[in-house]
Amino acid sequence: NLNGLIESSNLFYAFKDNRLHVSDYGNPNSWPESGFLDFDQDITGLGTLGSELVVFTEYGMYRVFGTDPSLLKKVQIPTTEGVKNGARKTITKFQSGILFAGLNGLCFYDGQKVNRITQNNLSTFALPDSTVANNHGGYLEDTYYLLGTSGTGYKLDLKGTPMLSRTTQNASNLFFRGSDNTLYADTGTISDPTGTRQNFTATTRKFAGADINAEKLFYSVTLTAQSFTGTINVLVDGTQTDTFSVGTEVVDLDRTFYFGGTRQGNGLQVQLSSCTGQVNRISVNYDNSDILFNSLFFVKS
Repeated sequence: NLNGLIESSNLFYAFKDNRLHVSDYGNPNSWPESGFLDFDQDITGLGTLGSELVVFTEYGMYRVFGTDPSLLKKVQIPTTEGVKNGARKTITKFQSGILFAGLNGLCFYDGQKVNRITQNNLSTFALPDSTVANNHGGYLEDTYYLLGTSGTGYKLDLKGTPMLSRTTQNASNLFFRGSDNTLYADTGTISDPTGTRQNFTATTRKFAGADINAEKLFYSVTLTAQSFTGTINVLVDGTQTDTFSVGTEVVDLDRTFYFGGTRQGNGLQVQLSSCTGQVNRISVNYDNSDILFNSLFFVKS
């Protein structure tokens, strides 16, 4: 009744409760009685990074290394991030590290430290599916997908500055196949560019800067798109303040839409309503209110 079978440096690992079991070298059918490591908490998941095994608990992470099943060593990683019991399938390799769904957001371990990537984007975090075991993580072209059998998933684009969005795609399993660069799911292929770009409606996450609780002054939004028509609504803290319309198709749109006045709030969302075309970029022009001050100028006549 072992869980999370995984291979690292020709050793096979699996866990039950707080015990990590290790196979003989290169033999997944032989598990010596002395080949185990115990942890202070129950193990919730396993990952690999280079020649090392990474062990997850709910509130911690450990590096495990060695070639003798009876003489393995563990080193605690300085973090309180971990993986919820049952969510081990959210752990996936990504470039030179490991991505996983922590208790408080999406996290990345680069071999030295753990970074909660969504720290500044999410005030609260919950797995897409309320049944923990139904959540799965996978990557495709520098993008991490966290999907559930039901619920609204997450899409984390890491090509440049991390950009988080939500997705209605669902899956009960994810598998990346490197030979054809495809992320497969039981529901089909993920991020398959099929379907229509006609009459779609979408709302961005909140543009909130480094601190979602800080008050900001919003001035305009800039939209870059191709063959675009539709309505652009601006929502500040959930309330619509401005609306703009592009009634005639613009083949190469790169336009800034200025608000009727300065809008004050914590976060701004852009809602695209009944639109056509391909949207490439949305940006917001704003200042943090605490860096602004009044200046008095004297003019000598």
